[in-house]
Amino acid sequence: KEIFQNIYVDAQTGKIIAKHDLSYSALYRRIADGSNNAYRNANYDFSALSMLRSENDGPHAISEVNDLYNFSGYMYHTIHNMFGEDSFDNNGSDINMIYNDTSLSCPNAVWDGSVASFCLGMEGDDIVSHELGHAYQEYHHHLIYQYQAGALNEAYSDIIGETIDNINQLGYAHNKN
Repeated sequence: KEIFQNIYVDAQTGKIIAKHDLSYSALYRRIADGSNNAYRNANYDFSALSMLRSENDGPHAISEVNDLYNFSGYMYHTIHNMFGEDSFDNNGSDINMIYNDTSLSCPNAVWDGSVASFCLGMEGDDIVSHELGHAYQEYHHHLIYQYQAGALNEAYSDIIGETIDNINQLGYAHNKN
């Protein structure tokens, strides 16, 4: 099987900074450890972080890491099934996530333009889909994140998150009743 990729190389260091598979079913998820301000301390370099789980790895001992992995897969497959697209940008980009991102003001979850970061307790299917919804919108809607356009961006991500939640009928992850 031939694999077609866009490979991005840092012009100064020669280091590969990203690989994007261009063939269908390019689902590739990576979850890094964000504890101890790791993302901020690595100058926001995702590849410098310690990986907790990547595509085709077995389940991790931390169940919330597995939730991020599984719920991002739901989002990927929903985008493909609804719109025929490969990943949030339709270019097969990796889905990079940070678990326990202590550089955030918690509780919170964010999409920063390349990575979805989650505080502890923010690993629900609707939250993961909401943040990856921002990624999808970045490449499709091009809404400026201010004023009414910013409100629409949030509303669309809320709708995406709730839609995924209703489709998979899991409810909030780890209901601890």
